[in-house]
Amino acid sequence: QGGHGAGGPGGGSGDGGMPPQGGCSPGEPGDGDVVINEIDANVDWIELHNKGAAAYDLSGHTLADRAVDCGPKLEDAILFPAGTTIEPGAKLFILAKQDGVVSPGEQQPQTNCAPGLSPCFYAPFGLSNGDGDEVFLIDGITVVSSGVYPAAAAVEPATWCRIPDGTGDFAVCTATPSAVNAAL
Repeated sequence: QGGHGAGGPGGGSGDGGMPPQGGCSPGEPGDGDVVINEIDANVDWIELHNKGAAAYDLSGHTLADRAVDCGPKLEDAILFPAGTTIEPGAKLFILAKQDGVVSPGEQQPQTNCAPGLSPCFYAPFGLSNGDGDEVFLIDGITVVSSGVYPAAAAVEPATWCRIPDGTGDFAVCTATPSAVNAAL
């Protein structure tokens, strides 16, 4: 299985150069194999993408949105269980704002994943379109990847995604859950 990526504490991964609302500064780009690849703050979902050449082990990684102090909001975060991997070139879909279904902490794979593919994971936190938000993928204390969603960045049905897929800066995109990103 592949490594856990890199990026140093507080380091993010490609933000498109736009600071989120509230004076938070986006992190510097990281060089991890798994990235936050697409964010939909209107429908509340997140897509991870493994741009590496080997399977990536997400066991014990945390996924969180942004707290008021601009860092990860760990009290609402999810933890990926042992055995969670993303194959090279593959994507993992996370359906957010599922606080009526799941609580923060370790999650189990789900099969009701529309508009993404299953299996997916549920997260209890929601994403803020109006105020902007940030999503963090964390391994221990290291931020492997982050994606900043500026305030009102994309009007539904558009999303905020990396162009080119998995490697570029964020831009307004056509919604492509679990598929290759496409510019709007």
